[in-house]
Amino acid sequence: MMTSLSRMARCGLASGIMCDVTRNRESLQCLLPWMGPVSVDTAHGEVSAHARSRSYDLDDVDWASSSTGYERISVSSTSLRPASLL
Repeated sequence: MMTSLSRMARCGLASGIMCDVTRNRESLQCLLPWMGPVSVDTAHGEVSAHARSRSYDLDDVDWASSSTGYERISVSSTSLRPASLL
């Protein structure tokens, strides 16, 4: 697992989509099995950072289902970036 500081840094980098995904516990629970390890860690950080403003906390999520349906694809992440960012 990442340290809290790294988790918060990743949280900042992906805060838009993870903020939406973790807005409620039910959405997060539905998506957890298909999230990869980095996404799960980022979601963990997002839930931790916003627990006070939401109706749930880390202990309210069943993290055991994390990545159970995840399959890594053999596509380079650089091939998914717009040409202007390469």
